Amino acid sequence: MTYQEWSEDYIKSAEILEEKIKNLKSFRKTAPAKMLKEIDARIYILYGMYTDCKKIAEMLYFRKGVAY
Repeated sequence: MTYQEWSEDYIKSAEILEEKIKNLKSFRKTAPAKMLKEIDARIYILYGMYTDCKKIAEMLYFRKGVAY
């Protein structure tokens, strides 16, 4: 696997996480008040994962060679 392929995998993961975040934000609009704290916590965790994936994908994209 090359670093670029690895980077693309991280980008795909980031896109999946972004979609989950959008779905949670949409669900939050109609969710009961007692669930808002839990939904916000999930969004916070997923957003951290999303930004990590984006940063790692960028770092891998600029490397050269083959990852072992």
